[in-house]
Amino acid sequence: MNIETKLSQNSDKSGECWVYLGQPSKRYAEIRIDNVRLGIHRWAYTNYHGEIPDGHQVDHICRNTKCWNPDHLRALPKIENERANWVAERHKARTHCNHGHPFDSANTDYRPDGYRRCKTCRAANSVAQYRRNKGVSPCISA
Repeated sequence: MNIETKLSQNSDKSGECWVYLGQPSKRYAEIRIDNVRLGIHRWAYTNYHGEIPDGHQVDHICRNTKCWNPDHLRALPKIENERANWVAERHKARTHCNHGHPFDSANTDYRPDGYRRCKTCRAANSVAQYRRNKGVSPCISA
């Protein structure tokens, strides 16, 4: 059995992320190839995109460390990868957008890179943009 078949059999591919279910206690899922442990995300990147450049790390755009979907993986220089992870963790801790609207299930859109967007603010911005395009004051009440 090849590696991809084994991974697919032990993964949940029902959503956009391909989540490996074989090692629930580990932060990064691993496989063993010729008695060497390798992160599944590193294997997937190498298998689908080619070698990881020197000084780079494989970054999960989706922020799900168990995901091995090649469309969710990119190679970043180590410092950029660490910065991206720090920013994402800081953003995840926020409970409200910059305008005070809650990040709850009814008011939150999730981007493919894992960031959240406030639906209330997006709707207001869309109305303002529409009004600007029509040459009308962007203020809703005007």
